[in-house]
Amino acid sequence: KKYKHIDIHTANISIAAFLTPRMIIKEIKSLEKKLNRPLSEIYDFVLITGLVRHDLKIVEEESGIKCYKSTRESSDISLLIDNLKNIKLSTKDYADDQIAKYLRMESEKLIKKYEEMPLSKGDIKVGSLKIGDNYPMRVLGEIVHTPWLKDKELEKKITYYVESGVDMIDLGMVSNEDHSKDLRRIINIARDITDKPISIDTLNTKELIEGIKLDIDMVLSVDGGNVKELLPHLKDGETVSVVLPTNYRLNNVPEGALERVKHLENNIRKLIENDIKVIGDLILEPINNSNCNFIESVMAYRLFRERNNIPMFFGVGNVSELFDADSNGVNALLAAIGSEVGGNILFTPEASSKCKFSIRELKNSSKMMFLAKKRKSLPKDVGYNLINYKDKKFDEITTYDNYRDV
Repeated sequence: KKYKHIDIHTANISIAAFLTPRMIIKEIKSLEKKLNRPLSEIYDFVLITGLVRHDLKIVEEESGIKCYKSTRESSDISLLIDNLKNIKLSTKDYADDQIAKYLRMESEKLIKKYEEMPLSKGDIKVGSLKIGDNYPMRVLGEIVHTPWLKDKELEKKITYYVESGVDMIDLGMVSNEDHSKDLRRIINIARDITDKPISIDTLNTKELIEGIKLDIDMVLSVDGGNVKELLPHLKDGETVSVVLPTNYRLNNVPEGALERVKHLENNIRKLIENDIKVIGDLILEPINNSNCNFIESVMAYRLFRERNNIPMFFGVGNVSELFDADSNGVNALLAAIGSEVGGNILFTPEASSKCKFSIRELKNSSKMMFLAKKRKSLPKDVGYNLINYKDKKFDEITTYDNYRDV
């Protein structure tokens, strides 16, 4: 039902939260006297601020008009009014939780609708997972130094990542070591636990070739220094290549945004010519990095997407792990930036304590940004949020002085 006529009545009290059922009944009786007719003949119901502590059932019993609790904050009343047909109002509980549940349900429906869409031009599959602009950004969780972990430790890590909502599992190898002989065992452990896509993260060519031979879903990373050696092996299977703009064998890491884009385009050219699926990684740089800084690397992502319809890899962990701040808000903002520049895979380890729960945080952030983009709205009141430590509706007594250094 669409309510076309809504009136606002200001009660004779300075703070609405201090209203009691008796005071509300008194206000109704006063209004009825002025109008010379019962309120129930004019209105369907009355909404009172959700901060009123009492059960409002008695109001209907004594006045004849239904009386329900609204939201805690007046700014959310319009959200309630817009969704009244889907909300079960209560005389005891404020409506915020009902709104949150409804928004989450509608958000899940919308995401499911897009998840069921077929691949479009520029989209690819990694294993059975769709990657592209019509789907939420996928979260790839890296398990660092995988070969150093005992089997049970690796199983525990993978299980934790899956329970955190990860879309893909990355098996990080050890720099300057060759563990190609361990890969079959490591990959088998991962595949015994989950059917989510598996990748390996290494610049060791032997490990990359062995991973491709074992039908790994994705390899990180292909660059100008190893692409020729990997090309014959990649042509034989379905392994997706995450390609860098670098040539680490020659210690060549382009710095400027345009230079970085051109190098990446050159590195992916032969792969695309051979129908090998690629994902571009412009390399997201840490904040205040001495060579190529964070903003310059973000500009490279934006420029690459303007020139190419190729999925992009956004290495969030490069920033969050090198930033002494709680990961919650950092991940939310990085996911928002990734979404704006057209990123499709959000990559993170959980290597440090400050970045624990990053996978969960990025998964929520990805949904927030996807919903905001598809609805052409701000990432606010979309059914998901990343507010863990501060309520966006502060108590009046909360001030900066309440915070203490830990």
